[in-house]
Order: sequence, then structure tokens, then C-alpha cells
Amino acid sequence: MAKFMVRVELIEAEIETYTAFHKQMYSKGFTRSISLDNTQKLFMLPDAEYYYNGVVDDINVIKTNVELATLTTHKGYKIVITKAEEIEAVGLKRVMKLN
Repeated sequence: MAKFMVRVELIEAEIETYTAFHKQMYSKGFTRSISLDNTQKLFMLPDAEYYYNGVVDDINVIKTNVELATLTTHKGYKIVITKAEEIEAVGLKRVMKLN
């Protein structure tokens, strides 16, 4: 399974725009939470961060999926995508459910 961390900033977007954008990202397999230690403990990622852990292994496909989600907002955007082998984090808030 391929892992990617994605950061997306929508330019001059309001909360409603981000809420709709989150739904678009979820529909493409991205989450706003992550499990860090092979347990079922989930942690919320920082704002504007998304996590993908799935069968798509091509960063260009991931980029296309993220861009398609951003286009639905009709806002400008900035995107950074990293393919990850290992992920560590500190200070994330634990959540009870995915996303």
C-alpha cells in the first residue's frame, strides 16, 4: 500500500468551501486523520493536511485526484504532495473516529 501526505491551501476560502472540499477529498480516498502505531488509535492531522494509504502508487495520479477536488471549490490553491515510507508525528490530538 502506498502512503502519501498532502497539504492543500485554498486561497481566500471560507469554512463552507473547506467543508465541501473535505468531502471531495474523502471521496477520493484521503483522510484528515492517521494511525501512527499499527493500532486502531487515530490522530487528527494539522489543518490543511491529508493522508492517503491505498493502492494508487503513482504520485501523478494522486496529484490529479487532489487537483480535481480543488477545482470543485472554484478557488486558487497550493498543493504539496509527499510519498511517505515512514511517518512520525508529535502533539496530534487523538480522535475516536476516522476523518
